[in-house]
Amino acid sequence: MSLDNSLPEAPNTYAELVFHLLTAFLYERSPAVIILYDHMLTLDQEIEYIWNQPSIAAILYVPIRYLGDAVAVYGDEFYLLSTNDR
Repeated sequence: MSLDNSLPEAPNTYAELVFHLLTAFLYERSPAVIILYDHMLTLDQEIEYIWNQPSIAAILYVPIRYLGDAVAVYGDEFYLLSTNDR
């Protein structure tokens, strides 16, 4: 049993290259989009159960919920910027 250590084939045309770059870009963005979409879907429940009943849990909820969004969006952006420098 041997491992194939060869590199994948390079794209033959510019169209293939653009397709591969666009696919990679979309795969990198999709987790952030899914997280934000989920938060938009549950915003009405969040307002009903968290914001209408202020408590220590609501205060702790804010950084957990929205700091995670910031990390998902801006972390993805910083990752993409850092990989462009290579």
